[in-house]
Amino acid sequence: MANLNASSPLSLKCTQINLQHCIAATSLISQQLAAGHTHAVLIQEPWVGQGSVKGLSRKWGHVYVSSDQTPRACIYTSKQVTATKLTNFCFRDLVAIKVTVGRSCYILCSAYLPYESPTPPPRQLMELVEWCKSNNLPLIVGCDANAHHTCWGSKDVNQRGQDLLEFLISSGLDILNRGTKPTFVTRNRQEVIDITISNSWSSHLVTNWRVSSEVSMSDHRHILFNLETGTVPVEREYRNPKLTVWSTYKDILSRNVGPPVRPHTIPQIESSVKNLTKAVVHAYEQRCPVRKVRSRHSVPWWNPELLTLRKKALEILSREVWNRDPDALVSHGLVWFTDGSKTLEGIGAGVRGVRPRVELSFPLGKHASVFQAEVFAISARVSENLKRGYSNQHIQICTDSQAALHALKSPRITSQVVLECTNSLAALGQRNKVRLVWVPGHSGVAGNEEADVLARKGSSDTLTGPEPAIGLPYSYPLGSIDNWTREKCQGGLV
Repeated sequence: MANLNASSPLSLKCTQINLQHCIAATSLISQQLAAGHTHAVLIQEPWVGQGSVKGLSRKWGHVYVSSDQTPRACIYTSKQVTATKLTNFCFRDLVAIKVTVGRSCYILCSAYLPYESPTPPPRQLMELVEWCKSNNLPLIVGCDANAHHTCWGSKDVNQRGQDLLEFLISSGLDILNRGTKPTFVTRNRQEVIDITISNSWSSHLVTNWRVSSEVSMSDHRHILFNLETGTVPVEREYRNPKLTVWSTYKDILSRNVGPPVRPHTIPQIESSVKNLTKAVVHAYEQRCPVRKVRSRHSVPWWNPELLTLRKKALEILSREVWNRDPDALVSHGLVWFTDGSKTLEGIGAGVRGVRPRVELSFPLGKHASVFQAEVFAISARVSENLKRGYSNQHIQICTDSQAALHALKSPRITSQVVLECTNSLAALGQRNKVRLVWVPGHSGVAGNEEADVLARKGSSDTLTGPEPAIGLPYSYPLGSIDNWTREKCQGGLV
């Protein structure tokens, strides 16, 4: 087992468990600590005999407990963990220690909130939270809360759970529980009543939180998590398809696939699909380099669902800000609304000028994308402003396409139409004050709605001249290949 007194360890393995005064459960925890499966155990309701904690072997670790009779909380750590008991925060139902790793300190706490006690949390826990906050110390609390709330996976909500959640929110504490796997299991009942909480200084340090499925010899399950005490950030590997070397990718794919063979039976079809998939994946992995991203400040509670909700909230906020004063934009300067549209007839772009009053439609054929149409509409207005020789003007170009705005702001350009628009914007901005404005789409903004109508009109008009009008989008050849493959496969199956 790694020496935790040195500055080398990166992870402190922690366990949280209510032993329910069980001798067998206590013996199991002692064995796990001796075997190095855990470094620190946050214990509630330990085995107590004659007023002191029993069964936790001092040969393998240290027991931190208050001097009160019949303690209901303690912490058991390996001897290789450097820890100090915080005597000001050691009581019958709460014990806190300070773990030192190198130059960093971490506060671990075991808390038991008995069901018959007053409304949680106890005063001692509140004081510990405030003390850690005032000293900027990371705090992790393993707690048998005896409280129900769906926020930490319980099936229902009771008053104790509501009171405890209000305290956690008001104190800026995070709930580290993941999922709804029960932490308390009996023959007739399964519930989540054990929670792990942390403050803002330690949320990103706790990883791999989980409820163990192994036998604990107690009605409570082992809760396991890692406390990342090192300074090395977590690395995440990924591949960016845009960086694939497609020229050599095709050569590798051709060699892997070999000459085409027409399947005639279902097993042959399945084998062909399997071989083709394997060849595509192998060629992609060979020609698309692996990149690593280092993240030092990730938090365990962030997830894709929250990211989606965050984007929606920002959109709602922007829409509300716009709706409060929709006329503020057009109070001065030149204002243009642009839009792109796709219908069954084709792709089109539209421009609506508020000042000066202009209405324009542009047919772009059938091969362009909506993104290209959005950028083209902006580029068309910028080019027209350049031709008119505007100088010292406030020019505002409004669009409901966030993708177009992000592409124009990005330092990396992969589209010809974006490059042309960026160059035109730079030229126009040398003599004018140019502003690109996002407006909420389909929200009753007059200029935007009129630009949308003009874009639809352009999509239904016939393009004069050869196609593609503004170049093929990256998705077009891939979509054509996919459609061709589907048609061939369907023909083969028939």
